[in-house]
Amino acid sequence: MKTAEVLDVSFTPRPEVDPASDVAGWPSTGLVEASRVARVWISPERARWSREQREVALTLADGSVVVELPYKGTDWLVREVLAEAGDAAVLSPPEAREAVRAAVDRLQLAVR
Repeated sequence: MKTAEVLDVSFTPRPEVDPASDVAGWPSTGLVEASRVARVWISPERARWSREQREVALTLADGSVVVELPYKGTDWLVREVLAEAGDAAVLSPPEAREAVRAAVDRLQLAVR
């Protein structure tokens, strides 16, 4: 939309029309169908931002948090965790934790 014009015309919405009723799945729930949930530890330095963006499952005494992070693809989860540059670690599920560990190993080999 490039332009808009305010008119003095009004209307009464029909009660049987609910524009949000057609919105299902991810746009309304935030969850991808068949997604899994990883529990991810976030360092105290990044916890503030994670609280704003993620579902916090646990706040620890040192200020770090454990967030619940829905994901469908392990590759996406690995990228999200690696993007935190050491300020995040997958706690569960074990296969997601192992996928992050394997990605770190590949990165270390590539740097050598």
